[in-house]
Amino acid sequence: MPALPARDLGDGCDVGMTVDYFGGHDFSASLLGSETRNTNSLTWFHGMHDLGAFDRNGGIRASGRIMPTVTGMHRLHIGGTGSVRLVVDGRQVFAAERDIPASDVMGALKSGDSDHVEVLLEAGIPVLIEAELRYTPARAHGLWFGLGVPNDAATLLAEAEAIARGADAVLLLVGETADAGVESKDRDTTAIPLDQQELAARVIAANPRTIVAVNVGHAFDTRFATDAAALLAVWYPGEAFGPALAAVVAGDLEPSGRLPVALAASEDQYPALHATPDADGRLPYAEGIGIGYRGMITAGIRPAFAFGEGLGYGRFTYVAATATTRSDHCVDLVVTVRNDGSRDSAAVVQAYRTDGPLAGFAKQVVAAGSTVDIHLVVNPIALRRWSGNRWVFASGPTTLRIGGSSLDLPLSVTVAFD
Repeated sequence: MPALPARDLGDGCDVGMTVDYFGGHDFSASLLGSETRNTNSLTWFHGMHDLGAFDRNGGIRASGRIMPTVTGMHRLHIGGTGSVRLVVDGRQVFAAERDIPASDVMGALKSGDSDHVEVLLEAGIPVLIEAELRYTPARAHGLWFGLGVPNDAATLLAEAEAIARGADAVLLLVGETADAGVESKDRDTTAIPLDQQELAARVIAANPRTIVAVNVGHAFDTRFATDAAALLAVWYPGEAFGPALAAVVAGDLEPSGRLPVALAASEDQYPALHATPDADGRLPYAEGIGIGYRGMITAGIRPAFAFGEGLGYGRFTYVAATATTRSDHCVDLVVTVRNDGSRDSAAVVQAYRTDGPLAGFAKQVVAAGSTVDIHLVVNPIALRRWSGNRWVFASGPTTLRIGGSSLDLPLSVTVAFD
């Protein structure tokens, strides 16, 4: 819900929070400046605007009035790079003293961790919310806060089911909140949140013609959407996401991207999850290049969706491939591809070394029913190996496998350099 500034600063801003900056931990004096900010996530690098660097103790207070629309327990969140405090109508409802070393401030800032407390608010009765941060010298600082309104999850899920059951088809967006996938925080699972999984399961059961769009920025567990009609990995899109997604679902545009990671069939397939430091904190990288999708290939593991995999509106047959070597150790590939589908579609031809790594790729739209030659160049960097503390090129013949993903490679060519 929108907040109204606690004070009118004469800046023409009638929505947001009044942010006050103090030159110490005592908020009763030393006010350095104020501004209105219409955001609940405040971050400063190297200092506060023209108020100077973070080279001494200081404090920040964000205050604003909100008008609850429902009566019930509201969840207030707060986090920051120092000691934080929440005040509601002059009453402290939460406080946490934290002494974060300057060397750890960036980690705290990027992790986005927060605490929460539940407060009873009544509909139609405005309240003053104050979020405070007391910090010590560091290169950057941040204060973030939020308000969650009461909701009845069972009722919302039942409403979603009813809507899905009555629809011809469903487009369901699931994923994570903005503070769930962040830097400076380890991830213990690739699964999306449990409430999102339950929503998907119930909607898909109510209407099997459900397209699930997963809005996360990492490899994710796909088992929750096994019975969906289609699965879209949309990553973290930009401001034109809505119209672009609508155009793809309507068939006006083709979803022509390919996976930049492998999506495992189960989490124990990810090599990285088995990389654990020993008792002395050492983590030897003995796997060589066998990490990520290459580690799965090395171990003979078949993921749910392979690196490089992705469907569009065409169906491609890889007919033939030829290779020509150059004096600069580049390889020119010509791959003949046929689109057996009824629509024009983008083919993404991929070439891999026999030990797993991607060596090169090229993308080209192929008209429905036509056969074309697609040209791609394999850079010599993709063919070299580290041996004897230096990069070397393999002596003798080198084989490249070619196809539509790291596990769909029907063609191969063998080259040798003089």
